[in-house]
Amino acid sequence: MRLTIHSRKPQMRGQSRFLQQAYLTGALVSLLLIASMAKAGLPNPRLCFPDVISTPDTFLTPPNLDGIVVGDNGWTSSFRYVFQNGTPDPNVVVQGIKDANFLYLSFEVNADPSFDTADMIVIGFDPDGTTANQRRLHIFPLFTTGAGVGGNPQLVQYWKDSATWGGPPQALPAGTIIKVTASGAGPVAWNVEMKLPTAAAAFGIPSATSFGFYFNTLVFDSGGVVAERHWPLSSPDIQLFPNNTPSPSTWGTGDYSGGCNGVSISPLDITTNQTPTSKIATDAGNIFSVLVHNDSIDSTGAPIAANQVDATFKIANFGLTSPNMWTLVPAPGNPTTGLSTIPANGTNTLSTGTWTLSPTEITTYSTLNGGHQCILVELDSPAANTTFVNKSAWRNMDFGPASVFERPAEISGKGYEPPPGGGSSYDFDLLVTTREERSAPNKTVMAAAGNQPVSQLTWIAHGYRHTGRYIVSFRKRYEIVEDVGAFGYIVQHAGEVKAWLHELKGAGLEKIGENRYRIKVPQNGAVTVNTTIEAVEPGNPPPAGFKRWGLSLHAGASIPHGNFDNLFNPGPNVGFDLEYRLTPTFSLEGIYTFHRFRGQTFGTVSVGDLNVHQFSVNGKVYGNTSPVRPFFNFGGGAYVFTPGANTHGGLNIGGGVQFDVTPTFAIDGMYNYHNVFTSGSNTPFSTVQFGVRWRF
Repeated sequence: MRLTIHSRKPQMRGQSRFLQQAYLTGALVSLLLIASMAKAGLPNPRLCFPDVISTPDTFLTPPNLDGIVVGDNGWTSSFRYVFQNGTPDPNVVVQGIKDANFLYLSFEVNADPSFDTADMIVIGFDPDGTTANQRRLHIFPLFTTGAGVGGNPQLVQYWKDSATWGGPPQALPAGTIIKVTASGAGPVAWNVEMKLPTAAAAFGIPSATSFGFYFNTLVFDSGGVVAERHWPLSSPDIQLFPNNTPSPSTWGTGDYSGGCNGVSISPLDITTNQTPTSKIATDAGNIFSVLVHNDSIDSTGAPIAANQVDATFKIANFGLTSPNMWTLVPAPGNPTTGLSTIPANGTNTLSTGTWTLSPTEITTYSTLNGGHQCILVELDSPAANTTFVNKSAWRNMDFGPASVFERPAEISGKGYEPPPGGGSSYDFDLLVTTREERSAPNKTVMAAAGNQPVSQLTWIAHGYRHTGRYIVSFRKRYEIVEDVGAFGYIVQHAGEVKAWLHELKGAGLEKIGENRYRIKVPQNGAVTVNTTIEAVEPGNPPPAGFKRWGLSLHAGASIPHGNFDNLFNPGPNVGFDLEYRLTPTFSLEGIYTFHRFRGQTFGTVSVGDLNVHQFSVNGKVYGNTSPVRPFFNFGGGAYVFTPGANTHGGLNIGGGVQFDVTPTFAIDGMYNYHNVFTSGSNTPFSTVQFGVRWRF
């Protein structure tokens, strides 16, 4: 089940200086490298652990166990299982490889809302189908600050004999090594690498026969929810954790044969006959094609052809669609006619006939949705010797130019089971992640515009649906949220970018944390959210939509210093300011604040309260981060002392932190030091204040 995202035509302003790039119709970049589906005669999904191989800089060298996966050639030739989400940034990637005495696994977890000590990996091995020999690992990689000292995980638990899984853990087999790395701050990423001894006295993984295999990553959130990504996908979720890890009868098959090569496709293998090759034309005939790859081998390791392969092309609105919402592309020859052979160590292109859209289809697939659609390709074969590395892929990532890129998206509640608890709507959570990149002119990383560099922002909203089902971990209950994929945009700008500004808005959209949102979606209904992305060039005025004015109300305490403190005690203050932002990081403020200093009694002499009316003009410098924005301010003006109505000049300097709750509302805390030039001496005091700010 997935979110359904419908797209409309983007609205862009001031494009003359910006990179012009064709819109890719539902152009998804999402690896679906699901390691092998079942071979004939094998009831469960299958993963093969190849041997460590040599590369130009390694010679039969296994992975370096330091928690750093990317760039480690020890993982060359490993199986790679990707938990795709419909965007270039998968949620979880798992790899496996082996040598004579050890099995190596890596887990790369992305877009985790925060470091949580409950985050964990569950791994199961079933060497021979007997209860006594079944193994289970629980790995808790993280501390609240991320990875531990030396890359060691927070906690590892091990059981042998599934009959005792509800009891105390046992000693971890000798020779086991597990290392962790972590990075980021809301959302965060973490990696786990492990080396597991395969001997019978350790994990008992057989070298000559297949074995039962299972893994699951459970990403917990302090907000009380957890998302599971398990293999096989058909295994049930873990509930009433930790005593009911799914039955080994639902696990997949692990194999040391290394013979899980096979037929595969990737999203960019899916094309049309248009320019660009992801476009679906409304005024010409469309032919859909997929380039199919084959690296199948037989039991001796010799390359073999894959026989009787066909392809089915399906279409859905741009974004993330529940599986039952895909429909066949109405092209002749879909599924592809005839059964094709993919040559050994070769490729073959499978294509439909020509589809020319009727006026009704133009309305359905183009006009209403801005021409943005997803194309899904599913491969199949009745041949017993044809194995698929991955059977399907789809394209679903939207591209566009900056400066101002706007795109609405529809989140649909269609195609799901009834809402939990008998309600009429679902709760969906959205976690926004961004990645900035820059290429020099004439580089091929991104398209370049003349001699200018190209700046790029990848903006992704990861979607989760609340299910009403729960896990109990360490005596705390977490609701299971279904990982329903993601939608996103790749925005390019010809030239340097000082800052990328992005905003997600929508009726009923509630911000529940940094870059995290929640929205209610009616059953069989839909809601719309809108994404705005703006590129701010160095030295350029702020982009359209920038809110220059702000009104703040604030209050706190005023604290006298020096001789002033000898006569008066601290007292309250209250005030307001009117702010005008010249740029996103610098503004001018007009400030009025009322300060009261409480008088003291010295023997029989009492000093009455003193009021000070402050009228100041300040400059304010903001940090270029959001939603937490530190600032520094300075200025001066007039200070009127009453009773007596004596007016003096003075200066103030200080700083604080502002938190943007929404683009139009913020809260802040600040400290300022004031020095008033009174007759014969200075009158210093400090203020500590908290306030709220509205922007318009």
